[in-house]
Amino acid sequence: MNTITLAILVVFGLSIMNISLRILFDFFDIKREMYVEYLNWINMLIIFVVILPSTRGDLIDRIVGSSQNN
Repeated sequence: MNTITLAILVVFGLSIMNISLRILFDFFDIKREMYVEYLNWINMLIIFVVILPSTRGDLIDRIVGSSQNN
């Protein structure tokens, strides 16, 4: 599956997850201020995993290797 299709599916899935969690937390009378920050973190982590290239380790190795050569 290409990245654009996966990104669209992930955004759709995240929107369903966010709506479901909001309904669930409203049912249990949990204030939005208690969970919205963590929900944003989870959303961004999932989006970054999809958007960033699959060779993340190689990128970090190149950055660390170039700084050690100086």
